Amino acid sequence: MVNSDRAGIRLFLLGFPQVIDATSRQISLHGKKPMALLAYIATTSPQIHSREKLATLFWPDLSLKDAHNNLRVTLARNGTNLGSSNEPYILADRQSVQLNDKAVLWSDVAELRRRHAAIASPIELSRLEHDPMIDCFQGNFLSGLNLKHCVEFEQWLSEFREHFRVMVIKLFDQLADRQQRAGQLHLAEVMTRRVLELDSLHEPAHRRLMMLLAQQDLRHAAMAHFEHVRELLKVELGITPDSVTFALQAAIQAGNLSALPGCSSVPGSAI
Repeated sequence: MVNSDRAGIRLFLLGFPQVIDATSRQISLHGKKPMALLAYIATTSPQIHSREKLATLFWPDLSLKDAHNNLRVTLARNGTNLGSSNEPYILADRQSVQLNDKAVLWSDVAELRRRHAAIASPIELSRLEHDPMIDCFQGNFLSGLNLKHCVEFEQWLSEFREHFRVMVIKLFDQLADRQQRAGQLHLAEVMTRRVLELDSLHEPAHRRLMMLLAQQDLRHAAMAHFEHVRELLKVELGITPDSVTFALQAAIQAGNLSALPGCSSVPGSAI
C-alpha cells in the first residue's frame, strides 16, 4: 500500500535510490542487491514472486542452493534494516515473496503511476500544477544501480527505466502545455526544461522552449536555442532539425508569432 498520510517507510526510486524512515532519516540497506531486491518487489507489486525466481534473478551465477540461501539472508537483513512496524513490509513464506499491502510503504513510483493516470482529467491536471510531489520525479529509475552478471535483472531495469522516463516526460509535457495555454510562460518554461533534462534530443520540447522564450520577448535567447538544437542534433544524431523547427525559427526571426498555433512538444503535433 502506498500511503503518504501516515508514518511509514518512504521509498524513492526515481533518481538515486533511497529509503527514508518516519523520522526522515535515511535507512541503509548495506549493498546494491538488498536495495535492488526491495525496489523490484515494490515496483512489481501486487505481483507475487516465487523464491526460485528471485534467487536466480539476483544470484544467477550461484548454485540454486546458494542462491536461495543468499535470498533468505537478504530478506531477513532487509526486514531488520527497515525496522519495526505494525505490519512487515515484505511477506515471505517458504515458496513466495511479495509486498505487504497492509504495510505503510510510500513510493515515488506508485505516486508517478497515480498521477500519470490522472492527467487525462483536466481537473486532476490542474491540481498537479500545484502538487509538491511533482518535484520528486527527477532522475532515472534506480539511477546508479546496476548489478553485474544479473542479465535478466538488467534487462528488466532497462525496460522500466525507459517506461518511467516516458511517463515523467508525458506528465511534464502535459503540465507545460496547460501552463503555456494559461499564459504561465515562465512556469511552462521551467517544466519544459525538465523534459529536456530527461531527454535532451526531444526536438518537439526544444520547439516549445523556443516558442516560450519568444513569447517572453526573449527572441535572441530563442534564436540562440535554435542554434543549440541544430548543433546538438548534428553532433548526436548526424541530422538537421525537421521542417517544423525551421518554420518556427523563421517565424521567430521575423517576429511573426501571432500567426503560429500553440506550441506543443507532443510528437506530431502543431508547432
